[in-house]
Amino acid sequence: MALPVSGSGSGLPPDVAVSGWAAITVQVAWTLKKLQINPRGVLRIARDHVLFHLPPGMRLAAAEDLADHLTRGFVARVRGEPLDPTFKQDFAMPVSERWRSLIEGSSDPVATIVFRYHYGAGISLEQLAQHYGLDLLAVEGGRAGLRATIRRQALADGLPIQRWSPVRLDRQLERLANFSPHDSPPLFEVAEGCHADWIDRCPRCERTINLIRSRCLTPDDLEVPVGTVRPSGHLSVLVLQFAPESLVHRSMLAKEFSARKQVLGEDVLLVEVTNRERVFAALRLAAEVGAPRRDHLRTALLRGPGRWTRVGLIGPLPDRALDQLRRQPWGVIDGEGELPEPLPEPPSARWAWAGVAGLAAVFALAITLLLTAPVPGGEVELSADFTSARGGVWYHFTISDTAQLLVIQELDGEPRIVFQTRSPADKASLARADGTYLGHSEGGRLLLAASAEPFEGLGALVEAASRASDPMGDLAARLKVQRPEAVVQRSWSTGVFARISE
Repeated sequence: MALPVSGSGSGLPPDVAVSGWAAITVQVAWTLKKLQINPRGVLRIARDHVLFHLPPGMRLAAAEDLADHLTRGFVARVRGEPLDPTFKQDFAMPVSERWRSLIEGSSDPVATIVFRYHYGAGISLEQLAQHYGLDLLAVEGGRAGLRATIRRQALADGLPIQRWSPVRLDRQLERLANFSPHDSPPLFEVAEGCHADWIDRCPRCERTINLIRSRCLTPDDLEVPVGTVRPSGHLSVLVLQFAPESLVHRSMLAKEFSARKQVLGEDVLLVEVTNRERVFAALRLAAEVGAPRRDHLRTALLRGPGRWTRVGLIGPLPDRALDQLRRQPWGVIDGEGELPEPLPEPPSARWAWAGVAGLAAVFALAITLLLTAPVPGGEVELSADFTSARGGVWYHFTISDTAQLLVIQELDGEPRIVFQTRSPADKASLARADGTYLGHSEGGRLLLAASAEPFEGLGALVEAASRASDPMGDLAARLKVQRPEAVVQRSWSTGVFARISE
């Protein structure tokens, strides 16, 4: 015999997640089966997705109806399929118990078969015709009669569904066929063979026994678990929407986020937010390099119930995200301000060298002295920011015009020279029009060094540092010994880096 399920003790009605556990489980499994999915594989995830949505005081029949709707949305999202935009709108119309009674009272036996087995169990008209020895035209006529009945009743009730397509009408007929407004025996008792007289008159009981016989469920699946029934968990997600012309950047930008993420449709990306600054820094950098441009991206930052699973994010946040995006302006990080404009393009090195050549006849000696003269100690300036992105590290920095630059990157635990100047003018390849410099290198940690004169014997210094327990730290110390006036900055780890001087 079934054990009674106690209420909360607060005088409130019992939580439908507890009192309706078996019925909700059956409905989720039934919808999965109708969508050609074996419930055994994803039942728990799909059911938790549904339970994240259900209000505690909801009536069981309405909860089952909502469970069907939510399970279909869950499957569509996992499959990457769009939902019919009218689906949510049509679902907002409550199921009418009176309409179901009207159909059940029909004297047309063919229409009764179509209603119960085509709309209720998802069996095709062809299979019904073959099983019952009926002409296919008669079965199709039974379906047409059901559609006409619904249209007439809607007209009498003043509901505007006269122009609905057959697909939309069939969706309402399916909801009616699965509607179980009355209480039923405990479903795990039905699953064990009891209450056989209920199977023909209760859709809930009929679904249960069909799932048990097809081995999609076991009686144990219908037992209310001990302890917490509802899924728990709150999280933050950043939702990114890409303009059509910037979709080419979505997959690349997604790689910059080490947190969990999920693609929604063609133009939306969900990203788990565990480190806000890291995520926002990656977005700012992407806007600065125009991949995508700020006006091609809009965002929404949400927090709410949900959980990441092997098939993506479950709970209400994905649906809320799409609604929230429509209210967000382009080019703004939600709650953080505007994204930056793209950085100006660097000046052309060809024109830079042409200008030097043209002025050489008049200013050759002066320019030579300017570019090669040592800078007094303490006058070399270097200020750098580091950001992990695009499969490596971006280094954005300012440096004295007359200073030499050295860039070293740690790859597989060994320092390697990425960039080295022999003349201050060599920095032109990294220059931006705003007076700053920007470079990118694939690999791990970075070291930037500025000095009045070029560093010498770098090969030997790098080889010696490679044998140290901290190669980059050892190399920084050796560079300072060689050029005491040098300024050295390095990133300490991957990710968003602090500016650190040595």
